[in-house]
Amino acid sequence: MARHSRIRNLRQDQIDAIIRSFHEGLTSRQVSEIQGVSVRCVQAIWRKYKDTGFVEVKKHPGAARMASRLVDRNIVRLARNDPRLTAAEILRRISTPEEPNPSLSTVQRRLREAGLFGRRPAKKPLISAKNRKARLDWAHAHKNWTVQQWRKVIWSDESKFLLYGTDGIAFVRRSIGTRYHPSYQLPTVKNWWRFGDGSR
Repeated sequence: MARHSRIRNLRQDQIDAIIRSFHEGLTSRQVSEIQGVSVRCVQAIWRKYKDTGFVEVKKHPGAARMASRLVDRNIVRLARNDPRLTAAEILRRISTPEEPNPSLSTVQRRLREAGLFGRRPAKKPLISAKNRKARLDWAHAHKNWTVQQWRKVIWSDESKFLLYGTDGIAFVRRSIGTRYHPSYQLPTVKNWWRFGDGSR
């Protein structure tokens, strides 16, 4: 039987059983054989019990650190999956009644450490892939037009309509250098009016 040589490697019920065995009059060697613990460890437990009146296993911090790292990963994952989530919304989503929950400032700090900062989204026209190609083709086809040709064009004005959110201050959480990535933009559409005859 493998013998444990350190108190911290034992369960609390093992330690309690060792102490009971000593109270029942067993020797260190007998307790060692029964519990599969080294004689030296058994004696240390009994000595500590006589000195303090109790022996308690200290909880290993590794489990807490592992849980904390899992929470950290969930914070970053939620922010990347939905850049428009606020720190408070992320906190609500990761909070559980079973585990200690981080504070709002901890969530904000983890996001900053991951390089995810709250920024105003770039407002860009909502253009489909088909229309993007059509616009590019049109630009290439007219790049050599003269001033006289452009003067014959009826120009238009545009009014903006937001498709998502409001025109108030909105933020997205993104890394530096990703301002114009589609995930972090606020799509808008334009309603145009021709100059000249006033028709729409």
